[in-house]
Amino acid sequence: MATQNQGVTVISRELVILETLVKPRRDENRVKVKPFREFLNTPEVWLIPTTRESWEPAAYWRAKYALHTPDAIHVATAGFPSLAWLVTNEVALKKIKALPLLLREELR
Repeated sequence: MATQNQGVTVISRELVILETLVKPRRDENRVKVKPFREFLNTPEVWLIPTTRESWEPAAYWRAKYALHTPDAIHVATAGFPSLAWLVTNEVALKKIKALPLLLREELR
């Protein structure tokens, strides 16, 4: 989990709420829903809305690399020049060579 002392800020689209809650809800595991909600509501996590201006860059990434729509939205959100890392479970994003990618499993 990110903390201010570590100097880590997590920036994502509000779409991440849906993505993180699907599995615990599918499994009817209310215990796992709470930590996700708590983490997403910390000051170090900035969730930005998906605006009309977001869709065109997302369409570019989706078309160029055959990404799934949520992944294209996240890549469009990333803004490479100022991005330290894009943390993901999606191995398919490795095909974007310019993207500073860190697979979640590599954090362990």
